[in-house]
Amino acid sequence: MGEYSAVVLNGGESSRISVQNKGLLKLGGITILERIVNVLAPLFREVLVISNNPWHLGVLKDRCLIFQDEIRGFGPLGGIY
Repeated sequence: MGEYSAVVLNGGESSRISVQNKGLLKLGGITILERIVNVLAPLFREVLVISNNPWHLGVLKDRCLIFQDEIRGFGPLGGIY
């Protein structure tokens, strides 16, 4: 799979949980998003994270490419676009 890129959509309104960014919740001392990147990185050429709040993802800046939603407020479709 080394010829493909992995894309992770991060963000959302967190309507069912009272945190700003679910991906930054820690489980066992590491964020959910870090766990996802750690699993994907050895399998893909590159890992891209698309987020509605990319400035909160500094911990990942050296391990993946981080982009902001091109169209904010449109949920996952805005991130995919």
